[in-house]
Amino acid sequence: MKNTPFIVDAQTGCRAMVKAIEAGKAEHFVPTWPWAPLGFIIRRLPEAVLARMF
Repeated sequence: MKNTPFIVDAQTGCRAMVKAIEAGKAEHFVPTWPWAPLGFIIRRLPEAVLARMF
């Protein structure tokens, strides 16, 4: 897919997951930007709007 700023290809995503697992930490987090503002907005949208989006 082109022009998808919040999606990475499978190879990049897998490398990031392996790096996180091999780091041995109990928790890992995705970057705050852009997910925090998007989550805030999505939680407040009416269900009808969300149904049309997804």
